[in-house]
This record gives sequence, C-alpha cells and structure tokens, in this order.
Amino acid sequence: MGCWQKGRTKTGETQEVPVPWQAMKWIQAWKAIRPIHPNPYLFPGQNLGTPLTGDGVRQRWDELRHRLRMPGLWTYDLRRTLACYLGNELHYDDTTIRALLNHFDGSALGHYYFKSFDSLTEPIQAYADWLCALKKDDTAGSRGTTVPLQPLQPVVEHRAAWHDYPG
Repeated sequence: MGCWQKGRTKTGETQEVPVPWQAMKWIQAWKAIRPIHPNPYLFPGQNLGTPLTGDGVRQRWDELRHRLRMPGLWTYDLRRTLACYLGNELHYDDTTIRALLNHFDGSALGHYYFKSFDSLTEPIQAYADWLCALKKDDTAGSRGTTVPLQPLQPVVEHRAAWHDYPG
C-alpha cells in the first residue's frame, strides 16, 4: 500500500489517500522508465523543475477520453463510481466514503470523529481489486470489435507527493 499526500485541498486541509498495491506497482514501473532529469516531481511539467499543471492534467484527461472513445467521461464520474461501489457493493459506511472523497462532514459528530489512514486502506484496496477484475484479456467490444488502447503516462495532481507507506 502506498500513500498520496495531497497538498491543501478545497476543504483547506491536507489529505492522505491510500494507494493500492496495483497502482504502486505501476508507479514503480513508471519510475524505472521515465526520462532521467533533475525534476523532483513524479509527473513533471513541461518546463524543467516544474510540476504538472492543471492545464497539463486537462490535456492528458482529454487524451485519455479520446483513446477510450468516451468523450463525456469526467473525473466526477469516477468519484461517483467509487462512492457507489463502496456503499452499495462493499457496504462501507458514509463516514468512510466521505473521508475517501475528502468531503466535509458538517454534523456535530463530524467535528469529533475522523477516519485514520489505516482505516481507509482496506476499502480503497477492495475498490482497486474490483477495477482490476474488470480488465479482461479479451478486449472485444459488444460487436466483436477490438478496441486497442495505448498505455498512458500516469497523471497526478501537481501538489501531490508520493511515498511508500508501510502496511
């Protein structure tokens, strides 16, 4: 399991997001083949020593949607899928789902009750296992046509810092 340390988010707080083993394996492979240069960012921007910008992320997202032939796919759809699967299929509680989505809980209890990083690793790993199980060796579409996909470079919010997290 890994940890994505996001900088200050829209809630004004920093956030640590568990990174499942599948993604950590992918990140290690990317680190092994990425171009060597003195940029400290895992996913560098266009200019030397700079992080990936919001415009760069949008450009990569547009490329991904084009390659998937899903022009209407937005990151919000992915968050909704995560929330629904965790609640409906895996039966995680609202507090866990809210914590993974970094949603503010304005209830009286929300002021006192926080989810630990360790309590979020199991649900995010279960979600990653489900996503990976969707991938099939046969990529044939419903009409028997093959949809070839090219590998993409990973995209991460420019404020993100990655590190290995024991556990």
